[in-house]
Amino acid sequence: MKYRIKNQIRRLLGKPPLMPTRTACLGQDVFNAGFGVLAQPVNIQKGRVDLLFEWMQGKPGPDAKQLRPYIKRDDIFELIEQQATLPWKMGAMDSKWLFMDSYSELVDNKFTHKKEGWSFCSTNGDLRHTDDFKADFFYEGPLPLEAIPAAYENFFQWFFQQSSNRRIIFVHFSDAFEVRQKYLERHAVIRDCLRDFEKRWPERLLNFQIERSEAVRPEMYRGLIPGVHPYHFAEGTVQVFKQRIEQTLTNLSVNARG
Repeated sequence: MKYRIKNQIRRLLGKPPLMPTRTACLGQDVFNAGFGVLAQPVNIQKGRVDLLFEWMQGKPGPDAKQLRPYIKRDDIFELIEQQATLPWKMGAMDSKWLFMDSYSELVDNKFTHKKEGWSFCSTNGDLRHTDDFKADFFYEGPLPLEAIPAAYENFFQWFFQQSSNRRIIFVHFSDAFEVRQKYLERHAVIRDCLRDFEKRWPERLLNFQIERSEAVRPEMYRGLIPGVHPYHFAEGTVQVFKQRIEQTLTNLSVNARG
């Protein structure tokens, strides 16, 4: 009820309703290309599903202030703060939609405070691995390959149990430009288990992948960064995802609003 009232007020003010998202660059680009006019994203970018599942059920999140000295950049620290504050709980969780991509399970590592027990996730390159950091935190690494299916299953099942009309839009990063075997293996495990889960939750888990031939590198990503990162894609790739998602929603006679 509070969410509906808030969204009515937002619409009166000319603002779109809130939608929880768990997206990195590709997911954000796809969302902005097709859904930014329908909903305002409330993002937890580095919410790896195993940790996010625990945090949303009340397990303590990270102490961002303790982590501040070890985070290399301000924009990365903002992503750690998202893990600490869980902005989904501030009105977005009553949305019937979740928009997410596969990036966090591909690359984010888990670190746990040795004395206090709370965890956070980031890439190794986000952090200053000082002696103090190593003294205070266990490195637990990426989500183990064998644990990925159960982690997704727990998270999806929890989300769907919140309401009978909830749906997830899931966008897979392409591995077209990836050459590292450990990441190619992670892509394959994520693809396979999502295919299984979309059969388990038809019309609720909307699963979107593209062929390698459809992935195009940009000359300059977002007009600022040379297009050499294996997970930065040109606008044409974004449009392929956008069109397929829109077609699926049309076939289901639903829209990604609220």
